Amino acid sequence: MLELPSSEIHPFSAGNPDTPYHNNIMADIDKLENMRLPVLDKLRDEVRQNLDELISSKNGRLNSIAWLARNILELTTWSAYCAESEENSKQFVLDAVRDVNDVLNVPEGIYAADFDFRAIRQENIDKAEADGFTSLDDNFTAVINAAKKLGRGDDFKYRNKLFSKFAHPTALSVIYQSKEIEATLKSKFYAVGIRMAEGTIRYLDEAIAKG
Repeated sequence: MLELPSSEIHPFSAGNPDTPYHNNIMADIDKLENMRLPVLDKLRDEVRQNLDELISSKNGRLNSIAWLARNILELTTWSAYCAESEENSKQFVLDAVRDVNDVLNVPEGIYAADFDFRAIRQENIDKAEADGFTSLDDNFTAVINAAKKLGRGDDFKYRNKLFSKFAHPTALSVIYQSKEIEATLKSKFYAVGIRMAEGTIRYLDEAIAKG
């Protein structure tokens, strides 16, 4: 099941399934039907799009290649996670709504003085509850937790760290610049990204074909 922050916040993480949190999650999952194949189709499209962008960026900036490789790493993880079970796919769909609620959890005045993001967020939560969904105000599943569930926690952690150091304007990427090292990293990141994307597309094609 889900890996949650702490037993103090969510007792279910301490191994107690008889909690309102766990019951709400399972009740919401039960309201969804036949999510696995549509989710896998969407993931395949997203992997293909990132692969095409990576191919187009072969001679581009290092941060662009690192960013696309990191995207593909995450998509590879989500693809394996959702292909594993219908329940995981349903959880991913519910997490899309939780992501929206998280994005809207912004104090008034941060982006616009005349728009209250949190009011819209509460409206969404109220509407979801009226429709019978009771867990959409909870934490979404972090990709690292999905990777851990798949037995890929360390692999994801260290690949993600490496890609992220160069995808973002970190001190390392800004200060330590070398054309020779940059060329090597671009080549390595590009090759890894291509390999992950093509492998994930083949994997998804097989999973979708099997139904």
